[in-house]
Amino acid sequence: MLTGGLDEQLLHRCCVQLSAPLVDPTVLSTEQGNAIRFAKQHAAAHPREVARALVWRVVDSADDTLDQSVNEDRAGAWSVLTAVVAECGDSKSEVFRTSLGDHLASLLPYLVGYRWFTSVRSIQEDGLHSSAEAVLHYDKVVPASLINGFSAHNVDANAVAMMSRRYRRYLAVWKSVWRPDVYQSLKDMVKRVEATGNLLPPVAEDVLVVPDGYRESLWRLRRTAPRPSIALELLRNYGWPMTVIPRENNNTVRAPTYVLPKTESELRQLDPAMHPTVLQWLKTMHQKRGGCAGCDSWEHTDARCPCEIPFWRSPSDESAMKTHRALVATATGGAALPDLTYVQSARVLYASNLRLPLRVPEALDTITKLIRDEKPYEELLAAFDTVRGAVTGPRERHALWRHASYQLLPSKTVFAKPHDEALSPCMKKICSLFQSSRRFQEWEQLVGAVEVLDMCFRRRDVCRRTRHSLDEAQATISFFFCLVDGSLAASFNPATYARVPEDVEALAPLKDNLCRVCLEPFHTAVTCPLVREDEEAEHRRYSTGNSATKPLIEEWDLQVARRVLEDNECLFMKYPAEAYRLAAAMERIDRDDRPAKDFRKAELQLAVKLIHERRVAVCPQCNVTGHSLRNCERRAYRALSRESLRPIDVRLDPHKLRQCIRRYSTEDVAHGELLDAMDLYGRGTHLLPTAFMKAIREMDDARIPLAAARYATDTVQSFLLFSNSTDLLQHLRQFRAARFPEVCVFCDSYHHRSEDCARCRQDERGYLQELRRTSLTLWTYLLHRDAYDQLLPTDYVRGKESVLALVDQLEADYRPGGVGRSRFFKDNDLPDMTPGAMLTNTYASITDTPTLTMTPATAVAAPIAAIEAAMAETVETTDGGAALIGGEEDALGHERVVGDEEHRSSPSSGALSEEEQLGKKRPRRSGDDEQADADPLVGEEAGVHEGTVEEPHTAQARVKQEAQ
Repeated sequence: MLTGGLDEQLLHRCCVQLSAPLVDPTVLSTEQGNAIRFAKQHAAAHPREVARALVWRVVDSADDTLDQSVNEDRAGAWSVLTAVVAECGDSKSEVFRTSLGDHLASLLPYLVGYRWFTSVRSIQEDGLHSSAEAVLHYDKVVPASLINGFSAHNVDANAVAMMSRRYRRYLAVWKSVWRPDVYQSLKDMVKRVEATGNLLPPVAEDVLVVPDGYRESLWRLRRTAPRPSIALELLRNYGWPMTVIPRENNNTVRAPTYVLPKTESELRQLDPAMHPTVLQWLKTMHQKRGGCAGCDSWEHTDARCPCEIPFWRSPSDESAMKTHRALVATATGGAALPDLTYVQSARVLYASNLRLPLRVPEALDTITKLIRDEKPYEELLAAFDTVRGAVTGPRERHALWRHASYQLLPSKTVFAKPHDEALSPCMKKICSLFQSSRRFQEWEQLVGAVEVLDMCFRRRDVCRRTRHSLDEAQATISFFFCLVDGSLAASFNPATYARVPEDVEALAPLKDNLCRVCLEPFHTAVTCPLVREDEEAEHRRYSTGNSATKPLIEEWDLQVARRVLEDNECLFMKYPAEAYRLAAAMERIDRDDRPAKDFRKAELQLAVKLIHERRVAVCPQCNVTGHSLRNCERRAYRALSRESLRPIDVRLDPHKLRQCIRRYSTEDVAHGELLDAMDLYGRGTHLLPTAFMKAIREMDDARIPLAAARYATDTVQSFLLFSNSTDLLQHLRQFRAARFPEVCVFCDSYHHRSEDCARCRQDERGYLQELRRTSLTLWTYLLHRDAYDQLLPTDYVRGKESVLALVDQLEADYRPGGVGRSRFFKDNDLPDMTPGAMLTNTYASITDTPTLTMTPATAVAAPIAAIEAAMAETVETTDGGAALIGGEEDALGHERVVGDEEHRSSPSSGALSEEEQLGKKRPRRSGDDEQADADPLVGEEAGVHEGTVEEPHTAQARVKQEAQ
């Protein structure tokens, strides 16, 4: 070992003390005084460390030019060494009574031969063995002196003479200190070096070759400002006891925090001979409360790091199931991340000039620039995660902060890599800079940050070792998140409760990148394929209300706990009332022949803690956690299906379900299942206004398609105003409500979604499912069609065109001359009130009347007067009916409720026949003979609450225009 038997921390301190630049003559005298003061303080107890640092300072000095004859920094290092040697020869000095001089005398012969001034061989850079290798270390401009080479004949004779005289002065000082034999040996070595050049003998490699860690300390004070990681390292080097603050949870991934000095006097007491620059840097750390070593920034502290706070959990969070609420929103254990929908995220990205489809390098660059400029970035980062369906964890956030601190962009450091194992051109330049500046620790940290971003954003893949650990944890069904995320006390560790402890500990740094449902990397629980697969189940496709927008998520640890309890027959026990069942399970574990009894009992106790102590509901019907049997949608859907009902029927008209419940006795199983279905769909926020069912019946009676009323409401309203159908206008406003049931645009049914319709083609289904994944429906999309087209590009262009063409057809049917208008007048036995039809009917009525005696003038004026009277009557009636419509949504989506108790209601009718229902559906191709789902069931009439009425001026203006 190069540093065997030496105090490493003190040796680092000695190197730091001597690491200031020594080119300026005014600084040189100050540094000589600092070195002498430090030697007086520590030479008695640690002479070997001080001597080694003085020698290494000369060895690893800076070469400000390729010409060694003007190497001022190396000459300054020899000057500092000579000043300490002179102090060793002063009998009045404290250093004289130490063995520091003896240790220096044993090292000086090797040092003179290796680093004394000579003009014979001036390039003595470690690692450069040829001119070709030296050229590779330059970018574009290569000095001619490097190509031509140096020798005793082509260097500046004046510079050589000046440097020779300076080094001769060092010999003069040595002559007064060393014994004559020692001095003579050093003088002979100097002559040999000046004649033949520098040489490092193999026997001196152990003491003269400086390890990289100490080379960095030897250059520590040559930087202009400290970083938190460097200040913390200095605090360790100067003897501060690095006491770790005890953890309150089992999160071992987060870097430890240390107890820092509370006052400046504690800093001064560390070392009375502390270098002034070091003291100033430590004061900065004290003023900034330590900064953040993870981000390497002074902007915040470790305790308040914005990268860690959203993911920080403590054992106090385990009550009230805070984890599950956070899982749905962010799929992390944290609770402080912004919760944004897909559309909100698209708007945030658009405001930052980021368009969809998302370009990851551009987004990361934008976030890094916000961090660099000290601007808020959390919302943009949350939008970025929502759109890409993954979580940017603490490690990636630290990496972005580190990039910002160096003024770097991920697009240059990460995404410019030619292949996985290579460095980008930008990183190669930084590597050359850091290596020449001896910033090895910072280089390793920066490379680690680049590797983290490369794994999560560029490659989106883990290494083979990590993949093996993932497979082991999944195959053994081992507890994972609760053992590493901090939600439990420190006693709950992988060594005690994990089936594969080594693999769980290896995966711990990836805890925020793994799906909390399937334990796979780089997607959230909300976008997990297993959750998507469950969402396609029949009872979920027909689910409505609040539960329809919340995916069913069973966290990985809850899955493991459920299986452990099920294996030990403790899953459906009442805890703690039936705690004896747990004791019986423990006794069975002790009696059986299976190994690892202590581990199995500990695992069972952890399962009880996660489910029974936290009162997590378990459904015996679905065999999953998260809901009870009474709240099971699968069970409720099956019970309703036996009665030929769907959840939307109960939400619209609970009386239908009440009639079914009355047919069963209280002892029947179906009676209880239907009661639970009533509680699930027919009460509270799930229950829809009775006016919705009334509106549906009225539109069916009037033979107006529900799809037209829902998706072309403005056009249908204009038509009803024109036709003076005030009763239908009152009900049409219900179709503007945000909570109105979704209507199938293909078959006009409100019992299923449009993408589930049998008439929906594959490309149309893809587009509608894409809309739903962005938290939109066709109706919400049509409200702000242009804005959503700008925000959300689609991958199903043909499907989008087909669906929107169908919506446009619905609008065209109820515009002037549309077939919907004519069909409405015909089906309801009303005269056709379109201007062309009125002109034709009036002319026919005139020609069919008996011949009367008229003057030619009256014969010409009579038909014209009749037409004008009819038109005037039409305009008058439409003006009067315009005030009866209301309840439309405003631009912000707020609904205005209007009742119709004062208006005439149409009598209820039964369901339409198949021929009548097909007459309302859109025309299909000749080969398309698929049938739609069941027609809406008809219930009893429900009353409508009275409200205020507002006049839509735009619809009234359109009516007047049509009348003209």
